[in-house]
Amino acid sequence: MLSSTPEAALLDRWLCFAGPKGPDNAAIHSIGEWVSLTPHLIAKSVPVRWAATCLLDSIQAFVKRGDQNHATAVESNAKALQCIRNGLGSSKSRPCKSDVMLAIKLLFVAEIFIDSDAGNYYRHMKGLNDILCDAFRQQSAYDEACQQIFYGNILGECIAAMRSGHDSKFYGSSWFDMSPPKTLVPGCPNFESAMKLVMQLQIEMTHFIRIVRETGERPNDNTVRQEAIELATKLYQLNLESLINELIATSMLEIISSSMTEVKLLFATSYTFSSTRIFNLVLNYWICRVLICGGIEILYSFLHFDEQRLNLATVQQHDVRTAEEIVMCFEYAYTYESQLCIMAMRFIMPLQTAFGAWHRLEKRALGYEYKEEDAQRAMEMKKWCISMCNKMGALFGQGRAMCAFEEMKTETLAGGPLFFGGILRPED
Repeated sequence: MLSSTPEAALLDRWLCFAGPKGPDNAAIHSIGEWVSLTPHLIAKSVPVRWAATCLLDSIQAFVKRGDQNHATAVESNAKALQCIRNGLGSSKSRPCKSDVMLAIKLLFVAEIFIDSDAGNYYRHMKGLNDILCDAFRQQSAYDEACQQIFYGNILGECIAAMRSGHDSKFYGSSWFDMSPPKTLVPGCPNFESAMKLVMQLQIEMTHFIRIVRETGERPNDNTVRQEAIELATKLYQLNLESLINELIATSMLEIISSSMTEVKLLFATSYTFSSTRIFNLVLNYWICRVLICGGIEILYSFLHFDEQRLNLATVQQHDVRTAEEIVMCFEYAYTYESQLCIMAMRFIMPLQTAFGAWHRLEKRALGYEYKEEDAQRAMEMKKWCISMCNKMGALFGQGRAMCAFEEMKTETLAGGPLFFGGILRPED
């Protein structure tokens, strides 16, 4: 009987955990649209089967901690990795299949629950991310699964590229124009076009931040300088402000009174969202805006006033306001119903991004602008961001974030000196 097969048993286990319906049915779907591919491929793909098993075992080990559960998760992780290697080996003469890509993405999540305190997640994420990016670059055609996995992977790839001083691997490729997966969001007919815009912002901002750094290092290279000026203007002017106003008008994005003590001491109101799809779209857009504003501020420090096409004071105000928008999402993420804390874990990076805006405000307020009130507010918000990052990181046994470390990362992500694991060094 079908129900007695291992595949059917795993499918039942998956559906019991994740839910059979749409992406807003369980916290696991908040990770991205691509998770919904899993039940369809469990019966067809050995790599997906073992990766799904690993994820479920890892979650079990996280929720019910104990040596036996942890050992089971580690064993299924090893088997899933072997299946992925086998799948990649069989794909050497042709593009990587989307089921292998999905298995890699599932392991991204599983690693969080297995050993985040030992740093294995970060090392494996980089290796798996490189494999996934190379697999995408080999594709001459793509299916819906590829679309979903690509869109779910791009932000992490772009942040990694910016931290290492490189363009996204997808910059200048055909993937830049790829349509998003078909996604029907009632009340938001422009959702797909907004997804595509955010994806393109993420890819182009990696190139922008790299050439901002080059502008500072090669002040006499007018070609690089002009490219940076033009790209800064283009990226800043591409925005979703009208869409966000529509979301607020239709209550898909609502402003509510803050209820968490840690939040309401600083912000009387917070945001709540009609779905995790809307949450992910808006949050990813705001992350891009803060990073782009940071790059513009550093770029304009290299330029003569008459070369500045944007009003820098307006950009700086927008930078801080967007950081506030990100913080207003914190309560939604932290209190989202799930014993797994997935939404909270995923909010660490947005908070680190918001930290950057207040770091820039603090430097201005203590420097040429000198505004004591702004400086106090900036220092307070930086301290708060670090505290909340540590609060969420503690759920997964991660090490404590430090202000000086985050400040150096902020400078790198805005086009300043590259920062590698606590050591500043010139770009390779």
